Amino acid sequence: MAKKITIERICDMSVLGYPADSGAPHSFMLDGKDYEVDLCEGHAAEFYDLMVHYAAVARRVRAKTAPARTAARRKRAADIRAWARDQGIWTVPDGRLPSKVIAAYEARH
Repeated sequence: MAKKITIERICDMSVLGYPADSGAPHSFMLDGKDYEVDLCEGHAAEFYDLMVHYAAVARRVRAKTAPARTAARRKRAADIRAWARDQGIWTVPDGRLPSKVIAAYEARH
């Protein structure tokens, strides 16, 4: 048997449950945290007008990037992986090391 699931987005600002506009949720950032809100056409226009007002006097900032991987960081990661392997702790061969593994390594060194 086939099922059909319908998702209806409702305006988050409406107490009457107006359907949200047909666009994607409206995203914004405040105090370093990302937010998303579903808005009907009226509330979307209010939101846009308010944001344009602040954007007109705001400074543009570049996206924050991860710190550069230096030779020292790569060596330290390799040392931690080798230590973990000797301790019987499995880690992925590349990528981010779990914080528990780093903490255990630092506790021993």
